[in-house]
Amino acid sequence: MIIAEYNDHCGDCKVADYCDEPYSDIHLCYNPGICDMSPENFKKLYNNIQCKHPKWSKRKILKFLTDIYGAESEG
Repeated sequence: MIIAEYNDHCGDCKVADYCDEPYSDIHLCYNPGICDMSPENFKKLYNNIQCKHPKWSKRKILKFLTDIYGAESEG
């Protein structure tokens, strides 16, 4: 299953703790750079970045992931 398949079913979502308020810019199931990842892959990436940059906020980590994976899908 990929994150996009949760489609706003936040209570069933395995990455809901990483989301912001519903429909914000950190809404993972609609985020083009993140929604095609599996929850397990996303958590692994997120936690690796958090370990390397412990002072980064959730928003900064998600922006970083979106920028990296969004750029890959465009190219």
